[in-house]
Amino acid sequence: MKEVNSVAGPVIAVAFVTYLTASLFLGLFETGVMAMLTCLCFDLDMNKGTAMYGPPTFHSKMDEVEEKN
Repeated sequence: MKEVNSVAGPVIAVAFVTYLTASLFLGLFETGVMAMLTCLCFDLDMNKGTAMYGPPTFHSKMDEVEEKN
């Protein structure tokens, strides 16, 4: 078995795998957030501005964000 003389190769390999993993995770997270916000928008549009469906905690957090803006 050969010894590793330079750490550049393993560091680049680990950096690439880390970047790939983070990109996949954040892509899934973005899709989930967009789906929740899309559902909220449809809920508000279909019920004349009143959110009727979904967990109350989600609606309360959205109300807090709306108050800050």
